Amino acid sequence: MTEIINAISSNPVLLIILLLVIVVLVFSVLKKLFKIALLAAAVVLVFFGYIYFTHNEPEKEIQKYIEQGTEVLNTAKDKTTEAVKDIKKKTEEFNK
Repeated sequence: MTEIINAISSNPVLLIILLLVIVVLVFSVLKKLFKIALLAAAVVLVFFGYIYFTHNEPEKEIQKYIEQGTEVLNTAKDKTTEAVKDIKKKTEEFNK
């Protein structure tokens, strides 16, 4: 590993090639993330459009979905807390 680092640091051509590869990789990752963000935004817009055009009171429908999501998150939080307590209890029993 140190041989590779020494070879790259001593040879400026290899250093430039390595920097170009890193820049291309970072650019491609950011490009993919941007596409994912655009897709997510499009899905959200379509969802809100669907709610707006199919229901008489879209605010109530959106609030209902938010409440359902909150309930699911709270349930997951409670179950995770219970699992952590069980793991701690079993760990303490194992250490005795």
